[in-house]
Amino acid sequence: MEKKKSKISNYTIIGLTIIILIGILTYNVAMRIIKERNYKLDKVLTTKITYYSKRCYLEEKCKSELTVQDLYKNGYISDELIDYTNNTVINPNTKISVNNNEVTIYWDK
Repeated sequence: MEKKKSKISNYTIIGLTIIILIGILTYNVAMRIIKERNYKLDKVLTTKITYYSKRCYLEEKCKSELTVQDLYKNGYISDELIDYTNNTVINPNTKISVNNNEVTIYWDK
């Protein structure tokens, strides 16, 4: 008695290929969206810290070297700063430098 070899039809192969291509495309689009979202969230956080650091420095309530804690103490930021890309609270001891209207944030790694 001979066994029958099972054959895979062309429609099955084409269907699997289409499903795999849709999966790859969906993954790439999702990763691009997540990357763009994280970039925008980082930009919002950095802009907020930069704005209030400059304002504190120009109103002469802070020195050119300050920390996020100084912004809390002087009332420029009332809520805790949260990095929404990884859901962590920004360290209050994060150092900020203001020189010639240019703000540098020294992020804790």
